[in-house]
Amino acid sequence: MIDKMGITFGGEVSLPQIVEYSKQADAKGFDSVWMAEHYCLRDAFTSMAAAAAVTEKIRIGSGVVNPYTRSSVLTAMSIACIDELSRGRVILGIGSTTRFWGNLGVVDDKPIATLRQHIEVVRRMLAGETVNISGRRENLSQIRLGFQPNRKTIPVYVGGVQKKMLQMAGEIGEGAILSNLSTIDHVNFAMKQIREGAAKTNRRLDQIEVVCYAMTWLSDDAPKAMPQVKKQIAALLAVPGREILFGEEASKNPKVAGIMDAMKRGKTDEAISLITDDVLNSITISGTPQQCAKRFEEYRQAGVNVMVLRPVVTSPGKLIDTFASK
Repeated sequence: MIDKMGITFGGEVSLPQIVEYSKQADAKGFDSVWMAEHYCLRDAFTSMAAAAAVTEKIRIGSGVVNPYTRSSVLTAMSIACIDELSRGRVILGIGSTTRFWGNLGVVDDKPIATLRQHIEVVRRMLAGETVNISGRRENLSQIRLGFQPNRKTIPVYVGGVQKKMLQMAGEIGEGAILSNLSTIDHVNFAMKQIREGAAKTNRRLDQIEVVCYAMTWLSDDAPKAMPQVKKQIAALLAVPGREILFGEEASKNPKVAGIMDAMKRGKTDEAISLITDDVLNSITISGTPQQCAKRFEEYRQAGVNVMVLRPVVTSPGKLIDTFASK
């Protein structure tokens, strides 16, 4: 069984529910709770603050926020406040994705550079520095945090799917966050990139915590799960480049290519019909508690330190109780 278990909530879950599930996960010995951020749903930082206020031990992470819809200064202010509220249990999970940017009018041909600068500013502000910086997206002059943060260093976990972002996680992050739908083949690919990034700054792989999200449900709920799960998977795979979640050679896999092609043509029903049981089982975790535990172990052996459950159909409360460490 994997040592550390987490659970994640997207913006579709109400704040009162997040409060109750976070309290339950805390009481049941879960390692962490992660707040995703999708537009235009409930934001991650408000959800994190709500969880921080009602828990005692569980770590609370953003999973993930981005360097576009918030300035680096606002990110530093927000994460410092939530860390103060949680008494030092916060993780800043941050990444860059193209999924929503067209709808939001965001254009950036160098997301790695943007994210790197954003992280630099946040870290310098938390450390008490006065920041002057002229960058591609931000120009800051004499910017300094106006209060003493609870911690001068807050762990930063970089969320990534592609090679260069994963390498940056290994190079500068305290952790890396792997996406929903990550197969074991993708984890192996990701670990290789994280290792290469770590080598650039003479870091060991065991200095970087690897977190992996996984759509999860129990076999009792399988009949009602299938249509909903396949629809969500098809939507996620509509994002360009997401075939890498099946592994480095996935573009040569006719099953994967067929799903991606159907989504590009806007044929969602066709894409769903191509998601066979073997495809589904490779990118999600389901079955009896024992079957799920066996799959968690496969991810642990591939290098994952924290397995984060993304509830699908099965209620978060049921998953927490099932996989509790207490």
